[in-house]
Amino acid sequence: MDTARSQTESAALEGVYEYRSRPLVEPDWRRLPGWRDVTAAEWADPQWQRAHCVKDAKGLRAVMGDLLDEGFYEDWEQDRLHRATMSVLLPPQMINTMAPEATGGRPGELTKAFYDDPVRRYMLPVLSDRHPEWPSHPMASRDSLHEQDMWVVEGLTHRYPTKVLAELLSTWAPGPGGRPPRGPGPCAFPLRPRLLRAVPSRAPLLLHAAPVAPAPLCGERRMD
Repeated sequence: MDTARSQTESAALEGVYEYRSRPLVEPDWRRLPGWRDVTAAEWADPQWQRAHCVKDAKGLRAVMGDLLDEGFYEDWEQDRLHRATMSVLLPPQMINTMAPEATGGRPGELTKAFYDDPVRRYMLPVLSDRHPEWPSHPMASRDSLHEQDMWVVEGLTHRYPTKVLAELLSTWAPGPGGRPPRGPGPCAFPLRPRLLRAVPSRAPLLLHAAPVAPAPLCGERRMD
């Protein structure tokens, strides 16, 4: 039985991406048309990285040019418009790790390697990646923490006795677990996807406050 199970599992895994150990070497970003003239000093500059983040198909096309088929750009744009639950903000260094071994000298030559790359699938999902019936988790919610149910006023959540969560006007790309990021890229599974939009929106700020006595129930008198 164990042998049959192993054979079944092996057959099911055929075609799955093969993970290989690679030296930790920065791929040459100049292999991509949009970055051929970028110097090493510019590439290592965090401000340059932030200023050249890619957020839509137009920005990716400026980097990749015709190395990707037009169908890939359309695939991403359709996902961004109809399925994505948050905005994408990809720094150049992240894009450079996608299909690092594919050089691509002819139009469309990078397309298959880009589709198959695990970093790309994780950080830049396209419509054809998604299951037609379950494009997202069935329990996914724009407000999974139910913070809007605890608004004192709009944008001010009071859940704990000594803390409030204020949502200020700004853009926000959280790091793992909803924490502020160290880099410009968003977390793949943020706790507050409702705040991740292409337009400026609220950014949460945790504030410590003095304990606040709970409001009395109906017919109850406060003894203070």
